[in-house]
Amino acid sequence: MDIVGEIASKLGVPEEQARGIAGTVLGAVRKEAPADVAQEIDAKVPEAREWEPAAQEGGGGGLGGLGGMLGGLAGGGGGAAGLLGQLSRFGVDAGSIGKIVPSIVQFLQSRIGADKVEKLMSHVPFLKQFTGGGGGGGGLGGLGGLFGR
Repeated sequence: MDIVGEIASKLGVPEEQARGIAGTVLGAVRKEAPADVAQEIDAKVPEAREWEPAAQEGGGGGLGGLGGMLGGLAGGGGGAAGLLGQLSRFGVDAGSIGKIVPSIVQFLQSRIGADKVEKLMSHVPFLKQFTGGGGGGGGLGGLGGLFGR
């Protein structure tokens, strides 16, 4: 599965930008994952480390200030709002995150297995929020909860 190509296609962005998006999401997943699952991701998705420089460079998205503010409201940049803040550098909004996170979950399942992804889903709340498994309604579920909706 070519996750970078899939992200580029779904969002209509260049592959370099898609690498940054993938690196950002996978980095956030690894940060919140249990140690054994994070090690499994490192071992079975080694290219993700190569995508991190692209993630750190960011894009020219115009929502950076809003994303940073939402990240701060969510408790220091974690969770769904924190991810939105990070991805806003690439011009990615909440609706777009809802399009790509399910693909990233499928990608991880193909690499680390269903049992590890199940464990990951229980430890990384934004995965459920953006896959419709929590927070009430796909891509905006976590943000709706943030604003009490």
